[in-house]
Amino acid sequence: MKPKYSTFVTFPEEVFTFPSVFEELGLCNLIGCHLDFYPELVKVFYSNMVRKKGKLTSVVKGVPISLTASDICAIFEIPPGGHKFVGTIAPWENYSKHAFYYSLSRMLHYFLVYVVVPRFSNHCTITDPRIMLLYSIKTHFHVDWGHSILSHMMYHDEHVEGLPYAHLLTKTFRHFNVNLENELCFSMEKPSFMISTKQINRKMGAIFNPQTLEIKYLDNEDEEPQQEANSDDEFNPPTDVQPDQPSNQIIMDYLQDFCTDVMIEIGHLSSRIDRWELSQAGFQSSSYQGGGFQGGGYAGGGSNDRNKKQ
Repeated sequence: MKPKYSTFVTFPEEVFTFPSVFEELGLCNLIGCHLDFYPELVKVFYSNMVRKKGKLTSVVKGVPISLTASDICAIFEIPPGGHKFVGTIAPWENYSKHAFYYSLSRMLHYFLVYVVVPRFSNHCTITDPRIMLLYSIKTHFHVDWGHSILSHMMYHDEHVEGLPYAHLLTKTFRHFNVNLENELCFSMEKPSFMISTKQINRKMGAIFNPQTLEIKYLDNEDEEPQQEANSDDEFNPPTDVQPDQPSNQIIMDYLQDFCTDVMIEIGHLSSRIDRWELSQAGFQSSSYQGGGFQGGGYAGGGSNDRNKKQ
């Protein structure tokens, strides 16, 4: 799962109010984190992860790691305490699934599904847990974000959708003194890792005009403004101006981003292959005992008994 971050510098405060909401929640350090990440170590962390009641344990390069919700808050620099809403329904019985998903909520949801509790795909789909988080944010209900993040980690061990918090796990590795020297790592300094106003588009239900600093939130029936029929740009394009060619730097940035994506996907594939091999090894060890298949009705079955008679 490709990590994302934002420092909110491209979001004018006179237009966007959601950065101040995240600041009040104490999540700016979490959202703004863009450390180098180590895909191989991330894979090892999730492969060795063991879930216990309220605790996550793992081993990376021989170093034991134990995390609770309080540890997550301390390492990721987010406020501790709050309601552990994961798996509970009582405080949320009267909330409306659709009443809170408009304007401000769309921006909040975007950062929730890309950074705070990220998922690999279907970012525009609104799920009940995310609606609950939006409800808690907009009604100032104190959520235990450390518990939410820890629960999200536990759900994604070797998950087909990818492994979240790769860059934030760098903080964890450093906290537990895992040796990171000579490990494959990727930088998040490239623009593709950063969420900016360039991502504010129709796909997330909004249209932002950087010239006028205006943003329009679209309803379901709204249509994106179409170009006027008498536009000179549409019917009389300039013929003597050649389109801009990508610079070498743009090409190199694209190739590096592509390489990052490929390496992450290879890591996911390798994890699934390792998991499959382990499951096959477990099946074989349970099916064979002493070199003979149990049950004389099969070819080769009961061969140990015959050897004993001889």
